[in-house]
Amino acid sequence: MKEEIVVENLREVKEVLDKNTVNYWLDTGTLLGAVRGGKLIEWDTDIDLGIWYSDATKLASTFADFKEKGFDVILNRRRTAMSIIRFGYNVNIGLYLKRGDYAWNVWILHGKSVGKILDRLLNISNIRSYARQEETFARKVKHFSSLLPLSVKQLVTNMAWLLLYRLDYLVPVVIPRRFFEKLSTIEFYGMEFSIPLDVEKYLEYRYGRNWKIPVKNWVYYRDDGAITPNWDMLHFET
Repeated sequence: MKEEIVVENLREVKEVLDKNTVNYWLDTGTLLGAVRGGKLIEWDTDIDLGIWYSDATKLASTFADFKEKGFDVILNRRRTAMSIIRFGYNVNIGLYLKRGDYAWNVWILHGKSVGKILDRLLNISNIRSYARQEETFARKVKHFSSLLPLSVKQLVTNMAWLLLYRLDYLVPVVIPRRFFEKLSTIEFYGMEFSIPLDVEKYLEYRYGRNWKIPVKNWVYYRDDGAITPNWDMLHFET
């Protein structure tokens, strides 16, 4: 990881989000690094932020600003995630949906080939903004998929989600929403960011009681304390 590039990406992403009054907070690995060591975790190559799903439309309005700064942007409403990419590094924004006393997010297992294929099918329904204009084969394919009728996109998306669910390739993540409803702030690389008010309890919830001890072989779908098998709660309030 080239720390200076990742930090500069974060700085410019923050500038755009603040300009568009998007409310967000540091999350997961980035939050862990900020609280535990005051810097990025050296083996973590992504920045992690969180927002409420209800702000997704506001988030989509930032596309033009990110494109102007040279970022590629992918917003997938169905996967509750947005990635802002430049120089090969991602700033990932998890969009949390509300359900009773909980906040939900859904991940996909990428370690299995079938899961990867189904994940690519989900990309058909993504909302995308590209900063770079080179005509690669992959970009042409993405452009073609953008021309498909909405009904076709929806059908492919629904089938991919159903198969991912049936094959157990989806990872549901559940957080008590109280962690995100009251926020504090932290200084991180000379910038001020929102973080959960009860941040140590939140990190303990996600990473366990020993969250202050670095673990290089931590695996999100195996070790995250927020993983739950209870799919009955997946009827979201947005």
